[in-house]
Amino acid sequence: MLHVVGDADDIVPVKENTEPFEKRVKAAGGNINVIHKPGVNHHPHSLQDPTPITNFILAATGQKTNFAAIAAPGSEYRSGAGWIEGKGWWAQKSDIDSLIQASNPDIIFLGNSITQGTGGHRTYVTYKPGFSIFDSLFSNYKWENAGISGDRTQNILFRLQNGTFKYAQPKVIVVTIGVNNFIDNDSPEEIVTGIMAIAQWIKDNMPLSKLILTGPLPTGLRQTDERRKKFEQIHALLAKRSHHPYLYLPLYDIFTLTNGDLDPLKYASDGIHLLPGGYRIWGTTIQSHITKLMRKQN
Repeated sequence: MLHVVGDADDIVPVKENTEPFEKRVKAAGGNINVIHKPGVNHHPHSLQDPTPITNFILAATGQKTNFAAIAAPGSEYRSGAGWIEGKGWWAQKSDIDSLIQASNPDIIFLGNSITQGTGGHRTYVTYKPGFSIFDSLFSNYKWENAGISGDRTQNILFRLQNGTFKYAQPKVIVVTIGVNNFIDNDSPEEIVTGIMAIAQWIKDNMPLSKLILTGPLPTGLRQTDERRKKFEQIHALLAKRSHHPYLYLPLYDIFTLTNGDLDPLKYASDGIHLLPGGYRIWGTTIQSHITKLMRKQN
Protein backbone atom coordinates (compact mmCIF):
# COMPACT_ATOMS: atom_id res chain seq x y z
CA MET A 1 0.00 0.00 0.00
CA LEU A 2 1.08 3.57 -0.71
CA HIS A 3 -0.45 6.38 1.30
CA VAL A 4 0.11 10.08 0.50
CA VAL A 5 -0.88 12.50 3.24
CA GLY A 6 -0.72 16.21 3.97
CA ASP A 7 0.63 16.67 7.47
CA ALA A 8 -1.46 19.82 8.04
CA ASP A 9 -4.73 18.13 6.97
CA ASP A 10 -7.50 19.46 9.26
CA ILE A 11 -10.32 17.53 7.54
CA VAL A 12 -8.74 14.07 7.91
CA PRO A 13 -6.07 14.68 10.59
CA VAL A 14 -2.97 12.51 10.35
CA LYS A 15 -2.87 11.59 14.04
CA GLU A 16 -6.48 10.39 14.00
CA ASN A 17 -6.34 8.54 10.69
CA THR A 18 -3.03 7.84 8.95
CA GLU A 19 -0.96 7.11 12.04
CA PRO A 20 -3.27 4.49 13.63
CA PHE A 21 -3.97 2.98 10.19
CA GLU A 22 -0.25 2.66 9.41
CA LYS A 23 0.47 1.10 12.82
CA ARG A 24 -2.31 -1.47 12.51
CA VAL A 25 -1.30 -2.43 8.97
CA LYS A 26 2.32 -2.97 10.03
CA ALA A 27 1.26 -4.83 13.19
CA ALA A 28 -0.73 -7.21 10.99
CA GLY A 29 2.33 -7.83 8.80
CA GLY A 30 1.24 -5.54 5.97
CA ASN A 31 3.50 -3.51 3.69
CA ILE A 32 2.66 0.19 3.66
CA ASN A 33 4.71 3.21 2.68
CA VAL A 34 3.52 6.65 3.80
CA ILE A 35 4.64 9.78 1.96
CA HIS A 36 4.25 12.88 4.16
CA LYS A 37 3.75 16.36 2.71
CA PRO A 38 4.91 18.82 5.42
CA GLY A 39 2.66 21.89 5.78
CA VAL A 40 0.12 20.65 3.19
CA ASN A 41 -3.60 20.59 4.04
CA HIS A 42 -6.26 18.23 2.65
CA HIS A 43 -5.75 19.77 -0.80
CA PRO A 44 -4.00 19.61 -3.18
CA HIS A 45 -3.93 15.83 -3.55
CA SER A 46 -1.07 13.84 -5.11
CA LEU A 47 2.51 15.20 -5.32
CA GLN A 48 4.19 17.95 -7.31
CA ASP A 49 6.32 15.18 -8.78
CA PRO A 50 4.13 12.07 -9.08
CA THR A 51 7.08 9.78 -9.91
CA PRO A 52 6.90 7.86 -6.58
CA ILE A 53 3.24 7.11 -7.25
CA THR A 54 3.74 5.98 -10.84
CA ASN A 55 6.76 3.90 -9.78
CA PHE A 56 4.65 2.24 -7.09
CA ILE A 57 1.96 1.30 -9.61
CA LEU A 58 4.50 0.02 -12.15
CA ALA A 59 6.31 -2.04 -9.51
CA ALA A 60 3.09 -3.49 -8.11
CA THR A 61 2.02 -4.60 -11.59
CA GLY A 62 5.43 -5.99 -12.57
CA GLN A 63 6.06 -3.35 -15.23
CA LYS A 64 8.78 -1.19 -13.64
CA THR A 65 12.26 -1.26 -15.15
CA ASN A 66 15.05 -1.41 -12.59
CA PHE A 67 17.52 1.10 -13.99
CA ALA A 68 19.78 0.58 -10.95
CA ALA A 69 20.86 -2.78 -12.44
CA ILE A 70 21.24 -1.69 -16.08
CA ALA A 71 24.74 -0.48 -16.94
CA ALA A 72 24.69 3.18 -17.96
CA PRO A 73 27.22 6.04 -18.13
CA GLY A 74 26.78 9.00 -15.81
CA SER A 75 27.26 11.67 -18.40
CA GLU A 76 25.01 14.38 -16.97
CA TYR A 77 26.56 17.62 -15.69
CA ARG A 78 27.21 17.54 -11.96
CA SER A 79 27.77 20.90 -10.27
CA GLY A 80 29.92 20.90 -7.16
CA ALA A 81 31.38 17.54 -8.12
CA GLY A 82 34.92 18.45 -7.10
CA TRP A 83 36.25 18.28 -10.66
CA ILE A 84 38.56 20.55 -12.62
CA GLU A 85 36.47 22.76 -14.91
CA GLY A 86 35.83 21.08 -18.24
CA LYS A 87 36.69 17.61 -16.93
CA GLY A 88 33.29 15.96 -16.65
CA TRP A 89 32.20 12.37 -16.09
CA TRP A 90 33.79 10.94 -19.25
CA ALA A 91 37.11 12.67 -18.53
CA GLN A 92 37.04 11.29 -14.96
CA LYS A 93 36.35 7.77 -16.27
CA SER A 94 39.16 8.03 -18.82
CA ASP A 95 41.60 9.32 -16.21
CA ILE A 96 40.76 6.43 -13.87
CA ASP A 97 41.13 3.84 -16.63
CA SER A 98 44.53 5.27 -17.61
CA LEU A 99 45.80 5.34 -14.03
CA ILE A 100 44.71 1.76 -13.36
CA GLN A 101 46.28 0.53 -16.58
CA ALA A 102 49.56 2.36 -15.91
CA SER A 103 49.99 1.59 -12.20
CA ASN A 104 48.47 -1.90 -11.91
CA PRO A 105 47.41 -1.15 -8.30
CA ASP A 106 47.20 -3.62 -5.44
CA ILE A 107 44.05 -1.93 -4.13
CA ILE A 108 41.26 -0.09 -5.95
CA PHE A 109 38.62 1.91 -4.10
CA LEU A 110 35.52 2.09 -6.31
CA GLY A 111 32.47 4.25 -5.63
CA ASN A 112 30.99 7.75 -5.75
CA SER A 113 31.99 11.16 -4.33
CA ILE A 114 32.73 9.68 -0.89
CA THR A 115 35.35 7.43 -2.46
CA GLN A 116 36.47 10.21 -4.82
CA GLY A 117 37.38 12.22 -1.71
CA THR A 118 40.25 9.83 -0.99
CA GLY A 119 42.02 11.54 -3.90
CA GLY A 120 44.50 8.94 -4.99
CA HIS A 121 46.64 10.04 -7.91
CA ARG A 122 43.79 11.64 -9.85
CA THR A 123 44.69 14.84 -11.72
CA TYR A 124 41.15 16.05 -12.48
CA VAL A 125 39.87 16.06 -8.87
CA THR A 126 40.03 19.26 -6.82
CA TYR A 127 38.61 18.15 -3.46
CA LYS A 128 40.54 15.42 -1.62
CA PRO A 129 39.73 15.57 2.14
CA GLY A 130 40.78 11.97 2.70
CA PHE A 131 43.95 11.81 0.61
CA SER A 132 46.62 12.31 3.30
CA ILE A 133 44.82 9.82 5.56
CA PHE A 134 44.47 7.07 2.95
CA ASP A 135 47.95 7.70 1.57
CA SER A 136 49.36 7.14 5.05
CA LEU A 137 47.22 4.11 5.85
CA PHE A 138 47.96 2.35 2.57
CA SER A 139 51.54 3.52 2.00
CA ASN A 140 52.76 -0.08 1.86
CA TYR A 141 50.62 -0.79 -1.20
CA LYS A 142 49.98 0.64 -4.63
CA TRP A 143 46.44 1.97 -4.41
CA GLU A 144 44.12 3.96 -6.60
CA ASN A 145 40.90 5.91 -6.16
CA ALA A 146 38.19 5.07 -8.71
CA GLY A 147 35.34 7.09 -7.21
CA ILE A 148 33.29 9.45 -9.37
CA SER A 149 31.00 12.01 -7.80
CA GLY A 150 27.31 11.29 -8.29
CA ASP A 151 27.74 7.71 -9.45
CA ARG A 152 24.90 5.24 -8.95
CA THR A 153 25.06 1.45 -9.08
CA GLN A 154 24.36 1.47 -12.82
CA ASN A 155 27.27 3.84 -13.44
CA ILE A 156 29.68 1.57 -11.54
CA LEU A 157 28.44 -1.38 -13.56
CA PHE A 158 29.06 0.53 -16.79
CA ARG A 159 32.58 1.53 -15.74
CA LEU A 160 33.44 -2.05 -14.81
CA GLN A 161 32.17 -3.38 -18.12
CA ASN A 162 33.83 -0.64 -20.18
CA GLY A 163 37.02 0.07 -18.24
CA THR A 164 40.42 -1.38 -17.41
CA PHE A 165 39.54 -2.95 -14.05
CA LYS A 166 39.45 -6.55 -15.25
CA TYR A 167 42.83 -6.21 -16.93
CA ALA A 168 44.50 -4.84 -13.79
CA GLN A 169 43.20 -7.64 -11.54
CA PRO A 170 44.03 -5.82 -8.26
CA LYS A 171 44.56 -7.92 -5.18
CA VAL A 172 41.66 -6.13 -3.43
CA ILE A 173 38.79 -3.98 -4.73
CA VAL A 174 36.59 -2.08 -2.25
CA VAL A 175 33.13 -1.12 -3.53
CA THR A 176 31.07 1.49 -1.68
CA ILE A 177 27.95 2.47 -3.62
CA GLY A 178 24.19 2.99 -3.48
CA VAL A 179 23.42 6.29 -1.75
CA ASN A 180 23.02 8.32 -4.96
CA ASN A 181 20.32 5.91 -6.11
CA PHE A 182 18.20 7.50 -3.37
CA ILE A 183 17.99 10.61 -5.58
CA ASP A 184 16.21 8.57 -8.25
CA ASN A 185 13.77 7.16 -5.69
CA ASP A 186 15.03 3.65 -6.38
CA SER A 187 13.58 1.18 -3.90
CA PRO A 188 15.81 -0.76 -1.47
CA GLU A 189 15.14 -3.90 -3.51
CA GLU A 190 16.20 -2.18 -6.74
CA ILE A 191 19.37 -0.78 -5.20
CA VAL A 192 20.32 -4.16 -3.74
CA THR A 193 19.79 -5.79 -7.14
CA GLY A 194 22.17 -3.22 -8.63
CA ILE A 195 24.76 -3.81 -5.91
CA MET A 196 24.56 -7.56 -6.39
CA ALA A 197 24.97 -7.16 -10.16
CA ILE A 198 28.25 -5.35 -9.44
CA ALA A 199 29.40 -8.10 -7.09
CA GLN A 200 28.50 -10.79 -9.63
CA TRP A 201 30.38 -9.01 -12.42
CA ILE A 202 33.51 -8.74 -10.29
CA LYS A 203 33.22 -12.38 -9.30
CA ASP A 204 32.91 -13.47 -12.94
CA ASN A 205 35.48 -11.14 -14.50
CA MET A 206 38.03 -10.46 -11.75
CA PRO A 207 38.55 -13.90 -10.18
CA LEU A 208 42.00 -13.00 -8.81
CA SER A 209 40.68 -9.96 -6.95
CA LYS A 210 39.27 -10.08 -3.43
CA LEU A 211 36.11 -7.98 -3.14
CA ILE A 212 35.12 -6.00 -0.06
CA LEU A 213 31.52 -4.87 -0.52
CA THR A 214 30.27 -2.24 1.92
CA GLY A 215 27.09 -1.15 0.15
CA PRO A 216 26.16 2.45 0.99
CA LEU A 217 27.60 4.08 4.11
CA PRO A 218 25.13 5.42 6.71
CA THR A 219 23.18 8.49 5.60
CA GLY A 220 20.69 10.83 7.26
CA LEU A 221 21.89 12.89 10.23
CA ARG A 222 19.24 11.49 12.57
CA GLN A 223 18.40 7.87 13.19
CA THR A 224 14.76 8.70 12.37
CA ASP A 225 15.53 10.29 8.96
CA GLU A 226 13.88 8.69 5.93
CA ARG A 227 17.28 8.23 4.27
CA ARG A 228 18.48 6.28 7.31
CA LYS A 229 15.43 4.03 7.12
CA LYS A 230 16.20 3.24 3.48
CA PHE A 231 19.86 2.62 4.35
CA GLU A 232 18.75 0.12 7.01
CA GLN A 233 16.32 -1.58 4.61
CA ILE A 234 19.09 -1.98 2.03
CA HIS A 235 21.45 -3.61 4.49
CA ALA A 236 18.71 -5.83 5.88
CA LEU A 237 18.25 -7.15 2.34
CA LEU A 238 22.00 -7.40 1.68
CA ALA A 239 22.50 -9.37 4.90
CA LYS A 240 20.18 -12.09 3.59
CA ARG A 241 22.18 -12.62 0.39
CA SER A 242 24.93 -15.17 -0.12
CA HIS A 243 28.27 -13.37 -0.02
CA HIS A 244 30.59 -16.12 -1.15
CA PRO A 245 33.39 -15.63 -2.16
CA TYR A 246 33.65 -11.96 -1.15
CA LEU A 247 33.52 -10.03 2.12
CA TYR A 248 30.32 -8.13 2.87
CA LEU A 249 31.31 -5.39 5.30
CA PRO A 250 28.38 -3.22 6.48
CA LEU A 251 29.67 -0.19 8.34
CA TYR A 252 27.44 1.52 10.89
CA ASP A 253 28.65 1.78 14.48
CA ILE A 254 31.96 3.41 13.56
CA PHE A 255 30.11 6.44 12.15
CA THR A 256 27.30 6.89 14.70
CA LEU A 257 26.78 8.12 18.24
CA THR A 258 25.18 5.98 20.95
CA ASN A 259 21.73 7.40 20.08
CA GLY A 260 22.14 6.36 16.44
CA ASP A 261 22.67 9.85 15.02
CA LEU A 262 25.65 10.43 12.75
CA ASP A 263 28.80 11.62 14.49
CA PRO A 264 29.27 15.33 13.56
CA LEU A 265 33.04 14.89 13.86
CA LYS A 266 32.94 12.34 11.05
CA TYR A 267 30.11 13.52 8.79
CA ALA A 268 29.39 16.75 6.94
CA SER A 269 26.11 18.56 7.58
CA ASP A 270 24.49 16.99 4.50
CA GLY A 271 24.46 13.61 6.22
CA ILE A 272 26.22 11.98 3.27
CA HIS A 273 29.82 13.11 2.88
CA LEU A 274 32.69 12.39 5.23
CA LEU A 275 34.91 14.81 7.11
CA PRO A 276 38.60 13.95 7.68
CA GLY A 277 37.58 12.20 10.92
CA GLY A 278 35.20 10.02 8.93
CA TYR A 279 37.86 9.16 6.38
CA ARG A 280 40.23 8.18 9.18
CA ILE A 281 37.83 5.73 10.84
CA TRP A 282 36.66 4.39 7.47
CA GLY A 283 40.19 3.88 6.20
CA THR A 284 41.41 2.35 9.46
CA THR A 285 38.51 -0.13 9.54
CA ILE A 286 38.99 -1.16 5.93
CA GLN A 287 42.77 -1.37 6.37
CA SER A 288 42.51 -4.14 8.96
CA HIS A 289 40.39 -6.26 6.62
CA ILE A 290 42.61 -5.55 3.62
CA THR A 291 45.68 -6.61 5.61
CA LYS A 292 44.05 -9.94 6.43
CA LEU A 293 43.12 -10.52 2.79
CA MET A 294 46.62 -9.65 1.63
CA ARG A 295 48.15 -12.13 4.09
CA LYS A 296 45.88 -14.90 2.80
CA GLN A 297 46.94 -14.19 -0.77
CA ASN A 298 50.61 -14.25 0.14
